[in-house]
Amino acid sequence: MKLLVVDDEPVIRLSLEELFTSIGDEVVSVNSGEEGLSILTTQRIDAAIVDYQLPGINGLDLLGRIKNGFPGVEVIMITGYDSGELALEAVRMGAFDYISKPFNNEDLLNRISHIRKIRAGDKKRDYIFRAESMSKIIDTVNTAAVTDASVLLTGESGTGKEVLASLIHEKSGRNGNLVCVNCGAIPEGLFESELFGSVKGAFTGAVSDRLGFIRKSDNGTLFLDEICEMPLNMQVKLLRVLQEHAVTPVGSDKSYNINLRIVSATNKDIEKEVESGRFRSDLFYRLNVIRLSIPPLRERRDDIFALAELFISELSARYNKSITGISTILQKYLAEYSWPGNIRELRNSIERWVILSGNGEMLEGETAIMAESSPEINDRTDSAVCGVNYDYSAYPADLAGARERVVAEFEKDFIIYHLSKNGWNVTKTASEIGVERQHLHLKMRKYNINKQSLLPNL
Repeated sequence: MKLLVVDDEPVIRLSLEELFTSIGDEVVSVNSGEEGLSILTTQRIDAAIVDYQLPGINGLDLLGRIKNGFPGVEVIMITGYDSGELALEAVRMGAFDYISKPFNNEDLLNRISHIRKIRAGDKKRDYIFRAESMSKIIDTVNTAAVTDASVLLTGESGTGKEVLASLIHEKSGRNGNLVCVNCGAIPEGLFESELFGSVKGAFTGAVSDRLGFIRKSDNGTLFLDEICEMPLNMQVKLLRVLQEHAVTPVGSDKSYNINLRIVSATNKDIEKEVESGRFRSDLFYRLNVIRLSIPPLRERRDDIFALAELFISELSARYNKSITGISTILQKYLAEYSWPGNIRELRNSIERWVILSGNGEMLEGETAIMAESSPEINDRTDSAVCGVNYDYSAYPADLAGARERVVAEFEKDFIIYHLSKNGWNVTKTASEIGVERQHLHLKMRKYNINKQSLLPNL
C-alpha cells in the first residue's frame, strides 16, 4: 500500500518510513497537516498515520478533513496523550484505530495489515459473488443492509463470509467503522477486555484505557467471525449489551451508549451447537434475524477462473512476476478439484504457484502435475493443504503408491513448518493454509504431529 505519515517529530517519521518500506509499502512522510492535505490532493494514498499534536491543523481536524474529502483513506491516529476520550472522539470521527506513544511496531503493523486485508477484500468482492447461486444472497444483502437487523452468515471456512460482511457494512450507510473480530483467536481470559474494553488498572497489565471492539464499532458494524467459539459467559454479557444498547468496560462503573449493527458468522451447524448447550438459544435468536448461507466454491464453479485470474494478477504484481497464462493441465485441475478450503485455499494455492513460477512463464502449478495422472481429483481432499512436484521416475512399478508416499511426506513437513511458524497456534495455522481447524487436527493425529515429540528436532 501507499502510506502517508503526518508527524512533526523527525525521528518518528524516519522510523515509520523504515518500518513500512522494509515490508514493501511505499511511504510519504510530512510534518504538518497542511502538507498532508496537499499530498492527498496529488497522490493516491491508501492509509494515513496521523499524530494528534501537530503544528497548525491538529490531528483531529486533519482526520475530519480526510474523512470528508478523501473517504477511501483509512486513518490511524497516534498521540503521546493517553486519553480515552480523545481515542473515542477519533474513532467516532471515522478513524480506523487509535494508538498511544510509545507504540509497539508489531502492534502498528497488525493494524496496517488489517487495513490491507479489508482493501484487498474490497477489490475481490465483485469477483467473489458473480455466480448465479449468489444472486439471491446479493438481493437479500441489498434489502437488509440499510436496516439495523442482525445478520448471521453460515457456510464452510474460506467461502468469503468476511468479504460479505464488508459488503453489508458498505451498503448500510453507517458512518462508523467495520470492526472484524475472530472469536476463535482470542484467549478466553482476554475476551472480556478485548470485546468490552477496560480502564487503566482494571487488571495486571492494564496500563491504559482500552476502548474494546464494541465501542470501536459504535455507529458502524461489528463482525463476529467464528461466533460459536465465544465462551458461554461472554455470550451472556454480549446479549445484555445488545438488549441494553450500552457497554461497561472492565473495571469501570460507567456505561457507554452504543449504536452498532451485528454481523456474525460460523462454519459450524449453529442449531446443533444450540441443541447441545454450547451456544445460548437467546443469543442465537438475537443474531439470526437475517440468515445468509454461502455455498462452497465447488458449487460456484463459474467463479473459479475469474477468481484465479484476479489472484494471479494481484500476486504477480506483489512478487514482481509476469505470468503469461495458465497451463492446460492447471486449468483442468482448477475446474475439477473439489476445493475443500474454498476461496481461501484457491488463493493460497495461486500464491504458492506464482512464487514457484519463473518470471515470464505460464502458470503451471505443482499440484496440477499430480492431477494429470489422478482421475479421482474430486474424491481426494487429503492433499488439500499442499501439493508438490516430485520426480516419480524412480518408482515406475508403483507410480500411484509412490505419489501417495511423497505427498504424505511433504504434507507432514508442510504442516510442521506452518505450525512452528505460528507458535503452534492451530486456529491461526488452519486459517493460513486454507483448511478447517478440525481437518488440521485430523492431519496432526494422522502424522502424530505434536509439539512435545518434535521439540528435539526444532
